Amino acid sequence: MIDLETRKGELIALANELFHDITTLPSDVRSDTKLRTGIQILVREVNTKNLIFFSAGKPTDQAMFFAAEKAVRSAMHGHFASENSQKPFEMQFAGSITIDFEGILLQASCSGLLADEDVVSSMIILSRFTGYPVSFIMELVQRGGGILPKVITSSKESYHYLYKMVRSPKYS
Repeated sequence: MIDLETRKGELIALANELFHDITTLPSDVRSDTKLRTGIQILVREVNTKNLIFFSAGKPTDQAMFFAAEKAVRSAMHGHFASENSQKPFEMQFAGSITIDFEGILLQASCSGLLADEDVVSSMIILSRFTGYPVSFIMELVQRGGGILPKVITSSKESYHYLYKMVRSPKYS
């Protein structure tokens, strides 16, 4: 069993940093019509009671719910990414990813930002927890059949702030 609790403080600090870095981007870089008050994060060892659930800022009730919903939905479908089963018009969004970490399924789910930002936040949190580079987290998700946002996987999107963020030395 992985000891998630001992790293909780570090992950909360990272989540606060991610939330700040994303939501303070200029509107010509990141367009968002909603006021974002916080994010909710769930990190868990799949098929166990081993989990941590924490916030950065003051997430809405909806964000707190969707962090858990994304994780449960993708696990129920056997998907390594909730993007595989997202249906925005049915309020089912991307934001959860799963990796095989040394034989243990480890999942992170984020809610409170735009869906692609939630995915990136989840990847960066798993990267920091495991010590693996974000690029390797992306590879593990895709190896498991997980779909990731095109804005981070396609070199045609190299201008996009999330494409740059997942390759930034600050978060890699």
